[in-house]
Amino acid sequence: MIFANRMLCGFCSKEQAYSSAGSCIECKRSILGGSNTTHWEGGKGCRNKNRMSRKDPKKYSNQAKTIPKKNTGQKKAGRTK
Repeated sequence: MIFANRMLCGFCSKEQAYSSAGSCIECKRSILGGSNTTHWEGGKGCRNKNRMSRKDPKKYSNQAKTIPKKNTGQKKAGRTK
């Protein structure tokens, strides 16, 4: 596995050597984001609805959708052979 040895600042576009400190040498802003955020779980791309606030409207989104019986695994009530 090969890791990058250069990184770009997203604020001032300065290319610099990779450092674990994570601050830009030009504009002094933090390049590396924090790992614990409440909105997007630190960049994982999905949100845990169990940990979300009950005041967040996205927690209850898509709950009113109907699910077709074909996808639920239920059998049709009908003739049996």
